[in-house]
Amino acid sequence: MKVAAELTSVSAEPTQIYTLALVVHELLMNSAKHGLDDHHSGSVNVDLYLLEGNFVCSVHDSGSGVAKQPAGAESKGMQQL
Repeated sequence: MKVAAELTSVSAEPTQIYTLALVVHELLMNSAKHGLDDHHSGSVNVDLYLLEGNFVCSVHDSGSGVAKQPAGAESKGMQQL
């Protein structure tokens, strides 16, 4: 698995950085566990930048995507995102 990151240098409070780190960690673990299925190769890209004073973070992988769920049947993790 290949991980690529495009990051902009930002200043933030420690609690903001900690929260962002936890979210990115969980998304990377999810990509490794589910996004790449049974493939032993693939890629995960992480982008982080500021837009109008807000953090924008994008994490995407080369997996097949999320199966469509019926309305209201989302997993706990998807609800949190």
